[in-house]
Amino acid sequence: MTIKELLDEAASKAVGAGADASLWDARLLLAHAMGGMSPLALDPRQQLEAETVARFLSFWDRRLTGVPVQHLIGEWDFYGRPFRVDGRALVPRPETEVLLEQALKEAPAARRVLDAGTGSGIIAITYLLERPEARAVALDISLDALALARQNAVEHAVLPRLTLVASDWLSALAPAPFDVILSNPPYLAIGESPNLPPTVRDHDPRRALFAGEDGLTAIRHLLATAAPYLAPGGLLVFEIGFGQGEAVRSEILARPVWRFLKIEPDLEGIPRICLARLESAAERVGRIRKPWTSS
Repeated sequence: MTIKELLDEAASKAVGAGADASLWDARLLLAHAMGGMSPLALDPRQQLEAETVARFLSFWDRRLTGVPVQHLIGEWDFYGRPFRVDGRALVPRPETEVLLEQALKEAPAARRVLDAGTGSGIIAITYLLERPEARAVALDISLDALALARQNAVEHAVLPRLTLVASDWLSALAPAPFDVILSNPPYLAIGESPNLPPTVRDHDPRRALFAGEDGLTAIRHLLATAAPYLAPGGLLVFEIGFGQGEAVRSEILARPVWRFLKIEPDLEGIPRICLARLESAAERVGRIRKPWTSS
């Protein structure tokens, strides 16, 4: 059987199953079944060994049930680097790369970093790789996720600069003057669950997806508790959900300790990454004095 024949058969099976699996998914899994070659290098005329065909069809049958390609391959690229991925944490997504870009751009001198809800560790680890002088603390309530993050930290040789802490958000950590807090919190409303694709709904950890009736519970908690963990003028950078921009901005403006900076769009133009700065002592004094000096 040739590569073209096998991919045609895979496409036909996907249509028959009514699955959301794509031809690109099939190419990725076939390349993986062939030993990790590039999916762009597949020659449609190449004859395949029976063992390779069987291995691919096993992957494809699981993909048609909704298992993400990333879990089947066991790794996925984030910010140009491969990371281990599985059901213990969210699959890395391109929009989260914008979070890293903004943090690196807006706080270039930051050396003390806190990653709240680290999952697979991709945010903290990538920050450490981009800033070799930095150190990071990564928190997660899931011990399984922390084990995955540790694997990734070892493979990227940053574990000596990374402290992993089991914590329900910031509760297990003593207040400390971090320069930057980064977070990809859960931001989906519980009612959105039926509309999610099976790859997300059935295979990403629910705790990492859903945040109350309006999807803002975790973000509100972060805004309410993060200030003691930032140095004055420190930066808070976090991801938000579709259509949450105005609500999140209002939540920030309702808390005088924070100064709203901006919401940056993702690669599809959707407002996605929110930036706020902890008020410095000078700003706080100026705000308090302003009503008196203006009279």
